[in-house]
Amino acid sequence: AHDMLQLIIKMKHNNVPAGLILSEQRTGKTRVAVATCAEKLDTGSTILVVCPKSAQVSWYTEFIQMNTYLKQDLFKVTLIKKIKDIKDVMDYHTDAINVKIISYGLFKILSAPQTRQLIDFKHSKNIMFISDEAHRLRNFKTMQSDAIFEMKHCCVLNKSKLQIIGITGTPAVKDSSDVFGVFSLINFSKIQ
Repeated sequence: AHDMLQLIIKMKHNNVPAGLILSEQRTGKTRVAVATCAEKLDTGSTILVVCPKSAQVSWYTEFIQMNTYLKQDLFKVTLIKKIKDIKDVMDYHTDAINVKIISYGLFKILSAPQTRQLIDFKHSKNIMFISDEAHRLRNFKTMQSDAIFEMKHCCVLNKSKLQIIGITGTPAVKDSSDVFGVFSLINFSKIQ
């Protein structure tokens, strides 16, 4: 609860509504992010979770467990495991928060139209982007880093209210400068 409140306060008072969860492994980072989404987002919003392929089911389970805890279907969750699954996200729910969970491997190969279709700017102007294992963004020259920053740029062009949560238990993998990739995630550009 303390981590969630700290995250909400930081997201509320920053110029960019974003925050990082940098706790150690197995400390409930995913649950904190899901609870924050339940607190901050209204129905009709969209959540895009980009995570390792091995974590997709865990994210799905956390959102379903939150529905059980809240005793309502607040989250409508779609797992995207193949490009053709993007067509399944066309069911937009105005009475729920629309959650789309995709792996880094698949997200980085999406075309710009596929990314726009995935986020569904037509229906949702309030978007929460969650990057699990955000330390993967330490190298700006990778395809996954390019895909993330392109998605953020699309949100700006579509005048969406973008909020960002970055999650990692290892913010610096090899060198202390690795943290700049994680900090850039929660800013508007790679430079800030």
